[in-house]
Amino acid sequence: MNKLARIAYIVFPVLLLSLLIDITSSSLHAQGVLCPGNIMVNSSFEAPIIPNNNWGHPDETLVPGWETDDPTGDIEIWNSPFLGVQSVLGDQHAELNYINNTALYQDLPTTPGIIVTWQLGHRGRSGIDTMSLRFGPPGATVEIAQFSTGLAWRIYNGTYTIPAGQTITRFEFRAINTASGNPSVGNLLDSMAFGILCDHGDAPVSYPDAAHRINSTYFFNTFAKIESS
Repeated sequence: MNKLARIAYIVFPVLLLSLLIDITSSSLHAQGVLCPGNIMVNSSFEAPIIPNNNWGHPDETLVPGWETDDPTGDIEIWNSPFLGVQSVLGDQHAELNYINNTALYQDLPTTPGIIVTWQLGHRGRSGIDTMSLRFGPPGATVEIAQFSTGLAWRIYNGTYTIPAGQTITRFEFRAINTASGNPSVGNLLDSMAFGILCDHGDAPVSYPDAAHRINSTYFFNTFAKIESS
């Protein structure tokens, strides 16, 4: 092997590796990868495991990460495809209205001044159900938005700046009303996320919904941001 060939033999793999790293990095940047990622626990209600095609209402102490202000202390979880509803992510999702128009929430450690990106999946159970998204310190949350959704999952997302002094932020989902008027029937939830979005300056503002599904899930579920359609 001559000198030029030896140099090419050594240099080419290095250049190829560098190119692959750059392509991978650019692809991740274009998808808006979150860092350090979704800090929520059990964000798609995969635990505890509910029997296939069924539902359960375990006590909140058995549902990692989640708490409720329902007087029963129970959280209703469905395993797909119970009543014909397929989860957005994984095999399970929650029904916000177990017995009453109450709330599910997580208290998450946050750094004042940073901008966090949030996501939630919402669906009506028998028609258009309405829920409220609330952020703030535990016991003093404020409404960020209300969402009214019919019989198809929608993914909602946005950003929130952590206020000064707020080292714990409550990420709260509160039922407002249900299509049936029955407070125990409505507001399905899945595919939650709360984290810091890396901004490399090259990601588009939004991504088309249909073109960015992977096995009927959303890129944000692998810590990338999309916009609902």
